[in-house]
Amino acid sequence: IGGGKTSLVRALAAQLGDAAVIHFDSYEKLSEQPMRDIAAWMAAGARFDEFHLPRLAAAIGDLKEGRPVVDPLNGREIRPCPHILFETPLGREHAETGAYIDRLVWIDVPLEVALARKIAEHTAIFLEKYRPEDHAGCLQWLQRYLKQYLSHVRDLLVTQRQRLAADADIVVDGAADPDSLAREVIEQLPLEGR
Repeated sequence: IGGGKTSLVRALAAQLGDAAVIHFDSYEKLSEQPMRDIAAWMAAGARFDEFHLPRLAAAIGDLKEGRPVVDPLNGREIRPCPHILFETPLGREHAETGAYIDRLVWIDVPLEVALARKIAEHTAIFLEKYRPEDHAGCLQWLQRYLKQYLSHVRDLLVTQRQRLAADADIVVDGAADPDSLAREVIEQLPLEGR
């Protein structure tokens, strides 16, 4: 949530030039779960393996074996490439998909920066897509989001940081711009020809 995963994946794909991109959110939307369900899941230990994602695991496996897959969210074909970029909030903590991760990149972003990015993203959408007379509804949505952030989401992000960052192969400073981060990640990858 505002950590910069999507921006980094885009920059990596552009700089590598031969990368297939697969997104966790095309298969599962954690943000669409009712907050009471997320709270109960967290109270029970927040086990990332409880998310059963066989279609996502199969898609990554197919790409790794050279077979194309179709993104279920937008219907676009994802062709196999030498590099597969998998954008996920669960890292290797989710064994079903984590088994396919060769290099795990953690973007280290202070939580207040990630939250500010998310608010900026949503306010830009509100201003672009909604008429001024609809802005009161947008502000009500934002207020609910911030209440949920304080009651549950922040704790989830702290748990995510504790578990995933410790297992990362590459850690980058998320305050840098995506292109710089992508160059830093590529420098640390064992690419052929270097």
